[in-house]
Amino acid sequence: MASLIIRPAALSDAADLGIIHYQSWLQTYTGLIDQNFLNQLSAQRSQQRFEAEGCKQFLIALVDGSPAGFCHYCKSRDPDADSLTGEIQAIYLLKEYQQQGIGTTLMLYAFDELKKLGMNRVTLWALESNTTAHCFYTKMGFTPDGARKQDPVGAEIRFSLAFSDLD
Repeated sequence: MASLIIRPAALSDAADLGIIHYQSWLQTYTGLIDQNFLNQLSAQRSQQRFEAEGCKQFLIALVDGSPAGFCHYCKSRDPDADSLTGEIQAIYLLKEYQQQGIGTTLMLYAFDELKKLGMNRVTLWALESNTTAHCFYTKMGFTPDGARKQDPVGAEIRFSLAFSDLD
């Protein structure tokens, strides 16, 4: 059985986060968004972004010591959110680690971190066309809350979850 470790990411994890981000985007969004956009991505660009952000409020999942995924959580950035609403800004898992419960464990760890920050609910945004992600979020207890926005890569819908619904 594989060993799973989820821990707060450190600046020294930026290269691994960059690789996960880049590969996950290629694995997940090829065919869903403009290929020209995907062609502009690189692991190095992602790494540089994570280094600039300081890898704060990032969790990294390691399977047998190998980077498998990450989650970035924060206070909600939405203008209509109250001060007790958190956000899953990103959650990515390499394809070979999906469907093994790792994403669920990673998300639950992020929920715990958001609760420690005093949050009582959480939202996230997903591309309207990413139905695989919608299924995962629904399984986690999220429901679409009606909010929509246009991202440069496509239309997004917001999912919301009150932590009290998990009890």
